[in-house]
Amino acid sequence: MRSLFLVLLFIPVFCFSQDCDLKKEKDQFSQLPKLSTGFIKFDADVPFELSVDATKPEIVFFFVLKNGGDPKCFDDASTVVFTFDNSRSKATLRNASTMNCEGYFHLNFRNSPTTQTALNRLATQQVSTINFINGKISTLINLDENQKLVLQKMAACIAKEGKTLLTQ
Repeated sequence: MRSLFLVLLFIPVFCFSQDCDLKKEKDQFSQLPKLSTGFIKFDADVPFELSVDATKPEIVFFFVLKNGGDPKCFDDASTVVFTFDNSRSKATLRNASTMNCEGYFHLNFRNSPTTQTALNRLATQQVSTINFINGKISTLINLDENQKLVLQKMAACIAKEGKTLLTQ
């Protein structure tokens, strides 16, 4: 009877555990441990690739956009607007990279014991659209249901597993 009780007690743990497929490596500059999702391709209206990396000090979302083979230009004043499903709420974040015309867009979050609000929203709510804005040029990306889940899973995994690097 006790063993049956223990099995029933742990079923929710196994049902809701996340399947985080992160690569563990060493940062080439600091030689500290680093977690990465690797680049994942999103075949949306505007195809893009996304890699999410976590080190002890920060969590970085690295977007690469190429619209029809033409890379996008971004500078340090460029922003991205995430629109969340089932609400009119949005999150606006600034590019953390320097001027480039290769389509590179970085988002940096501090890796800390408490998850930053914007990262927490990406991890807990599904994103319906992503709008990259550079001056008057706007690139709107609509995500399908599968892409929404992949993005949410990536953010949730890195937010959760990134905290393990704080003790190393």
